[in-house]
Amino acid sequence: MMASTTLIFLLCLGFTFSRGNVEEDITDVKALLREAMSEIGELKRDNDLLKQEVREIRGLKMDNSLLRHEFGNLAKKVDVLRDVVGRECHRNDDSDVNGETETSNNHPRIRKLSPDALIATSNPVAFFVYMSSNIQPGADQILKFNVIELNLGNGYHSYSGIFSAPEDGVYAFSYGITCGVGGSLYFKFMKNGNLIIVKRCDNDEDSDDYKELSGTIITQLASNDEFYISTQRSCTTSVTSYTESKSFFSGWKIN
Repeated sequence: MMASTTLIFLLCLGFTFSRGNVEEDITDVKALLREAMSEIGELKRDNDLLKQEVREIRGLKMDNSLLRHEFGNLAKKVDVLRDVVGRECHRNDDSDVNGETETSNNHPRIRKLSPDALIATSNPVAFFVYMSSNIQPGADQILKFNVIELNLGNGYHSYSGIFSAPEDGVYAFSYGITCGVGGSLYFKFMKNGNLIIVKRCDNDEDSDDYKELSGTIITQLASNDEFYISTQRSCTTSVTSYTESKSFFSGWKIN
């Protein structure tokens, strides 16, 4: 009888220890799962950042190619102008170097200027601005890019988001707007309150990735004409602007 009681006690004790070990194992597995899920989340965020960087690199390569092409065309035009001005200057070798007209045999002479002085006839106009943080704009709201990196000619006004042309000319405007997740953004590009074009950025898909809307617009402006970007309707997502992808607006006078 004593032996049977002892055996039953040992079996119960072993079962208790075994059950305790299983519960500990389950707790350890849950902890490992939490760690794995956390690592997966970090890897996913890193992957999203890498995707964004790849898109930015592709965009920069495209912008670089366009700028190279534009600078090449400008260099050709400058060479042609230098050649024309150089020939004109040689025709007036005995005119006054200081710019005052002189007469020879009662015929007025045209003043002599260097090619560089004749080509540089206007002040440069260019600006580059971006947003410092995310915004959730409403309908018909002008986008205000509050950080100014460049503002030659002082044409851009950060308090209003409006560019006012300092002088007559043909202007190019470039933009890159990052759209938040799970919604749509509608933008209109305005000249003196008149619509030029509407652009849309849809990000309704089941995705946790951002989308970027970018492009270039060229238009002619008279002095004090206004150009700006505004929403067309209420936005269902945010305009995002963070370290890896700033929403920006830029412009410059072509001629």
